[in-house]
Amino acid sequence: MAEKRKLNCLTFEKKREILALVDQKTMSKTDICKQFDIPKSTLSTFIKNRDKINSQSEACQPSRKKQRTVKSDAIEKSLFVWFKQARAMAIPISGPILMSKAEEIGAEMGLDFKSNTGWLDRFKKRYGILYKSVCGESAAVKTESLMPTESRTKGLLTFLRDFEPRDIYNADETGLFYRCLPSKALALKGEKCNGGKAPRNRLTVLVAANMDGSDKLPLLIIGKFNRPHCFKYCKYLPLQYKANKKSWMTAALFVDWVRSLDARFKLEGRKIALVIDNCPAHPNINNLQAVTLVRLPPNTTSVLQPCSQGIIASLKKHYRTIVFRKLIAYAEDGKSADTFEMSLLDAMYELKAAWNLVSCATVKNSFRHAGFVVGSEQPPDDATPTTDFEETSTSPATASNGTDNLFEAMAKKFLPPGVSLEDFFSVDDAVETTGQLSTEEVCASVSVTNNEEQEQDDSPTPPSVPTAAEAREALQKLREFIQAHDFPQAEQYVNVLGNISSDIEMVSLKRRKQSSITDFFQKV
Repeated sequence: MAEKRKLNCLTFEKKREILALVDQKTMSKTDICKQFDIPKSTLSTFIKNRDKINSQSEACQPSRKKQRTVKSDAIEKSLFVWFKQARAMAIPISGPILMSKAEEIGAEMGLDFKSNTGWLDRFKKRYGILYKSVCGESAAVKTESLMPTESRTKGLLTFLRDFEPRDIYNADETGLFYRCLPSKALALKGEKCNGGKAPRNRLTVLVAANMDGSDKLPLLIIGKFNRPHCFKYCKYLPLQYKANKKSWMTAALFVDWVRSLDARFKLEGRKIALVIDNCPAHPNINNLQAVTLVRLPPNTTSVLQPCSQGIIASLKKHYRTIVFRKLIAYAEDGKSADTFEMSLLDAMYELKAAWNLVSCATVKNSFRHAGFVVGSEQPPDDATPTTDFEETSTSPATASNGTDNLFEAMAKKFLPPGVSLEDFFSVDDAVETTGQLSTEEVCASVSVTNNEEQEQDDSPTPPSVPTAAEAREALQKLREFIQAHDFPQAEQYVNVLGNISSDIEMVSLKRRKQSSITDFFQKV
């Protein structure tokens, strides 16, 4: 009789490490299973429950193996969000402060909760809070600053000596009215949305890339609703998505993002510098092993921030060009432009496509115009970098065969008087993207129910999941379309469609009912 496999219960930290190895594709799944002594079925379960594992590991101590629920679960979740936000702002927190804040949060939620030292000890164990991290941070925080007294060029060159261009990254947030159509551009131009009720179609997008343009990190999207209607049937999202009441980047979200970045580069054996601006949502982070935070001096973002020198502008131009062309095609089909809709999920797919279209040259030029130079190069005097839309390019969004002129001519038909195409592209440049949530907003982000959220969310809901037969029909139409046009990458497209076809058949096969022995007998 074969020896029974011993149960190997892994911590959340190990599970995330396994998922990172799967994403890197440097090891086969069989080798990963051997390294961590788990069966293939367990690895498949980890991949299937990826979102659940990530959320559980963020909500409790990474060294834990299971997440246990308690009666005061909602209070503790809100308290932990508040705690991370307070620590990110370097506010010293003691035990009595935590107990007092827990009771305040309980009152805000309408719950009768009384804290005591026993509960506090259990809370700290559940969330991995140590005394030294509550009372004060270690001095060994990996952060550097380009001093305002140094000249722009000298400060950058001094910093660049220890890092290769591929290891110098810049990250910055930008606001995006993802449903903004030309007819609404005039009303939204210059809107800051820095208080009160934020528009539901507003997102915060975190953009990050390295100096030589070889690595554009996946965009991070921050919205208002945890589970919008359009996510109803989704088991895959094209981009990472987070949510809070204000659609803002907060200190807690930024810390989580940087730590995940640190884990990735640690596995790759790289040391990178992450250049960020000096705002409250970008706190100091201790115990980073692969990432060094480099802060720009106050009030220099418009000059020294590479993302602000053309990268974000290029992303928005590509995104709005894609959306505009969809609107034009929609109107050409005889439909009213007023009925054109964009869901958050649509926007995420289009943002991913737009990010892929931002060229390596645009990224490199943006860093160069911000003063990030190597060797004998000198920062240019001209503060306006060349972007994708000013270069001759073969990408679909920047074709130089006259289609751009046709697009601009058609676009003018949809723009209201007094709004140029450039105004439409930059309509949300002044939107506030960072801030700290109040106690009420922290509680709301944790305690809001799905029903309450769905009542507030006005995004369209997908009617149903397409059947395998409908997917086959759509696939055949795509093949016919590719065959009828002279695409340079036709071979690549056909190969991708072949892979999709195989996956459709696998899904169809799994959903068929397995025959039982009684199916082969007729009833008398």
